[in-house]
Amino acid sequence: MRKVLLINPPGINPYIRDCFCSHIAKASYIWHPLDLVILSGILSVNFDLKIIDAVASKENAFEIIKVIKKEKFFAVICLIGNISLKEDISFLKKIRKVHQKCFIIVLGDVALHKKERLLKKYPFIDGCILDFTSKDILKFLNRKNKFANGKIIENLIYRKNGKIIKGKRKSSSKLFTYPVPKHKLFPLSAYKLPMQKYTPFISLLTSDGCPFSCKFCPASNEILGFKLRKIENVLEELDYIYSLGIKELRFRDNTFISNKNYSIKLLNSMINKSYGFSYSCLTRVDTVNEKVLKLMKKSGCHTIQFGVESGSNKILNQFNKRTNTGQIKKVFAVCKKLKINTLAHFILGLPGETLKTMEKTLALAKQIEPDYVSFNIAKAIPETQLGKECLQKGWSQQNNLNINTPQLSFKDVLRFQKKAYREFYLRPKFILKKLIKISSLMELFSNLTNMLNLFFKAPKKSEWK
Repeated sequence: MRKVLLINPPGINPYIRDCFCSHIAKASYIWHPLDLVILSGILSVNFDLKIIDAVASKENAFEIIKVIKKEKFFAVICLIGNISLKEDISFLKKIRKVHQKCFIIVLGDVALHKKERLLKKYPFIDGCILDFTSKDILKFLNRKNKFANGKIIENLIYRKNGKIIKGKRKSSSKLFTYPVPKHKLFPLSAYKLPMQKYTPFISLLTSDGCPFSCKFCPASNEILGFKLRKIENVLEELDYIYSLGIKELRFRDNTFISNKNYSIKLLNSMINKSYGFSYSCLTRVDTVNEKVLKLMKKSGCHTIQFGVESGSNKILNQFNKRTNTGQIKKVFAVCKKLKINTLAHFILGLPGETLKTMEKTLALAKQIEPDYVSFNIAKAIPETQLGKECLQKGWSQQNNLNINTPQLSFKDVLRFQKKAYREFYLRPKFILKKLIKISSLMELFSNLTNMLNLFFKAPKKSEWK
């Protein structure tokens, strides 16, 4: 059986790479490279797999290149990120130097949004995967006589006889399936989240893309489309995870509760099967209500991440979020009542943002009292409506996703981000609340480590101005 290597490459920073976005971990957390997890199930049908998550296992490039040189893989499928692109390209060059014949295929945010540019600039890259849930990668790797049938393989962009062939990201159905991933091949004990209740945990999907159209989001409906995974296929994976004795899950859908009928059926199935899983997920405040939240709680949900984005209704409307601060406050209050932990994601520095609106966002964060917050800085991702507007108006550059508007510079936003973390997490009221809620030594250690990281990275008050 031919060998394929799936690799999340090493880097000088703790990079979090995936199909939608890439960033550097703000504290001591790291999660599964979901793209590679799902591909492990798809590729295992026809290939012998080896998986290296060098970020999680902290393996260095020298040792990995030795493995690649020795094992002579038929293909190397590598996760790359916009945040780590220079390092990733250097690593891929080393692979090509020791192995001239293997296919080098990439995926990740930069491979999705800058796919054609990557293939034109780097001739050692043979293709980019556009949809990691698609089985079309098998057509590429199993082809005979160099694409003799002449048909374009969808969901990839690749080389054929020296030419770049542009397959499109598309699905033949609104429902999709994939073989159960080879979770045991990943270093499960290395993955950590501040909100997890048990270790190890496993990441999985029930949908791909997002049905909403936020202007800043690289996973919006206009860019990725949206499709649901067949419930029977989700339950098949859950059965397998349960057989491994795993208790903790993280649903990695961009919007876990997006189709209420589908979600209610799935949640009831989980309850009826008595898995006893504990899980976290990401959704929106306008897709849930008290009835749905009660069902989520009953099925094992302990933490929900919400894309809150801003404390300014004007900013929310401007970027087509279709939510408001009233909805946000109501849903967070219900979660508190039901004892569901919350993580609020905010975006700082969107065009139109001012110091005043960022202060509103920080004030809202303190008012709704989530258990965790993530203050993210807006990025001009090329294929998003935001990215196109910023490039057109000169607020960003082709090779730099940072946004500088007449109202706020990127450095202004960066300073405020650090201030926001310090002000939110280092309040005596918040610290006391966290200490009271801690239920295990693992949770205590995780929270202390993350808070110390934030403390030492945060600026002094003199730097906030």
